[in-house]
Amino acid sequence: MDKLITRFQTERLDDQCLESQFADLQAILFRTQNAYGERLRALASLETLEAERNRRLARRPALAP
Repeated sequence: MDKLITRFQTERLDDQCLESQFADLQAILFRTQNAYGERLRALASLETLEAERNRRLARRPALAP
């Protein structure tokens, strides 16, 4: 992983791509136990993606009981 994923970038992703990026970053974390720089970028980007997922979930209307 070379670059951080920014909030600006996540806002332009559709839900499926957002979930795919999230899964990819989780896989990178499992592979990069010793690659400290790459791991930090993956963690920071994962946090950004998770924040966007949560923001989208909060905007969706709640289902009526």
